[in-house]
Amino acid sequence: MARAAALWLGGALALVGRADGWVSLNAANTGGSYPDVVQHVVGDFDERTDSNHITFQDDWQVYTGGDLFEIRSHAADAADADSVTGTLLPRLTLDKQGNVILRNSGSSIRAGAGGTSILGGGSDSAPNVASDSYNVIGGGLGNAAGSADATFDNAAYATVGGGQSNSASGLGATVGGGVSNAASGDHAVAGGGNTNAASAAGAAIGGGQNNAASGENAAVAGGSANQATGAAGSVGGGSSNTAGGTAAVVGGGASNSAAGDHATAGGGQSNAVAGDYAAVAGGRSNAAAGDNAAVGGGSGNAASAAGALVAGGVTNTASAANAAVGGGTQNTASGAGGGVFGGTSNTASGAHSVRPLLVAPVSGHFVKAEA
Repeated sequence: MARAAALWLGGALALVGRADGWVSLNAANTGGSYPDVVQHVVGDFDERTDSNHITFQDDWQVYTGGDLFEIRSHAADAADADSVTGTLLPRLTLDKQGNVILRNSGSSIRAGAGGTSILGGGSDSAPNVASDSYNVIGGGLGNAAGSADATFDNAAYATVGGGQSNSASGLGATVGGGVSNAASGDHAVAGGGNTNAASAAGAAIGGGQNNAASGENAAVAGGSANQATGAAGSVGGGSSNTAGGTAAVVGGGASNSAAGDHATAGGGQSNAVAGDYAAVAGGRSNAAAGDNAAVGGGSGNAASAAGALVAGGVTNTASAANAAVGGGTQNTASGAGGGVFGGTSNTASGAHSVRPLLVAPVSGHFVKAEA
C-alpha cells in the first residue's frame, strides 16, 4: 500500500510499509535520506531541529493511502485518536483536490471542495469547518467558512482569520477574528469584535459589538448596537445609532437616526433626521424632518419643513418652508421664509416675516420693535 501511494506522490519511496497503510518516516528505513517529493510538499526533513527544519524521527508517521497524504504523531497513530491524556496531537493532511489541513484535532474540509485550507486551531468540541472551494481558516476555535449547501462555489474564497465561533458564508466574505462575528453577504467583511453581522453584499463592520450592516455596501466602523440598514449607509461609532436611508450617515453619539436618503446625524443623543439630504449636527433630541432641513445643535429643536433651519437653542421650531430660527428658547418660525433671530417665545407666522423686528433709533443701539 505504501508503494502504490508513493507512485501518486511522484517517485518511488523506499519506505517500510505496515498492513494498515502507515509507514515510519525516519533515517533507519529511508537509507539515511528523505524523499525529495515530501520535502517539496512540507519542508526540509533531516536530523536538524532548528527553526527552519522539521525532524521526522520515530515519533512521527506518514500515511499515503487513497487520496490523502497525512503526517501525524506516532502517539496519535498508536491511540487512533487526536489527543492522548488531554494533550492535542498535531497532524498535517493534504489531498488530491489541493486541500490542506494543519490542525490539532477536530477540523474538517467538506468532501468535494478544492483548494481549501485550514491552517490551525480547532478541537474535538469546537472544530473549524470549511465547506466550499478556496475557503481559508487561519486558526481559532469553532470557525466556519463556506455555505455548506449543495454547491461548492457560491461561498468560494470565504475566509476566517481566527478567533472563535466566527462564520464567513458569502462569496469572498471575510471575518478577521473576534468572537461570534458573521459575514454572510457576498464580499462582506467583519474585521473583529463580538457578535457583529455583515449580512448584505459589500457590507462591512470594523469591530465593536452587536453591530449590524444589512444594507448593500453599508458600513459600521465600531461602537455598540449600531445598525447600517440603508444601501451605502454608514455609522462611525457610538451606540444604538441607525443609518437607515440610502447613503445616510451617523457619525457617532447615542441613539441617533438618519432615516432619510443622504441624511446626516453628526453626533449627540437621540437626534432624528428623517428628511432627504437633511442634517442634525449634534445636540440632544433634535429633529430634521423636512427635505434639506437642518438643525445645528441645542436641545429639543425641530426643522420640520423643506429647507427649514434651526441653528441652536432650546425647543425652537421652524415649521414652514425655508423658515429659520437662530437660537433662543421656544421660538417658532411658521411662515414661509420667515425667521426668528432669537430670544424667548417669539413667533414669525407671516410669509417672510422676521421676529423680533430690530430698529435703530438715533442713539445707534438696536432695540426690539413692539408688535
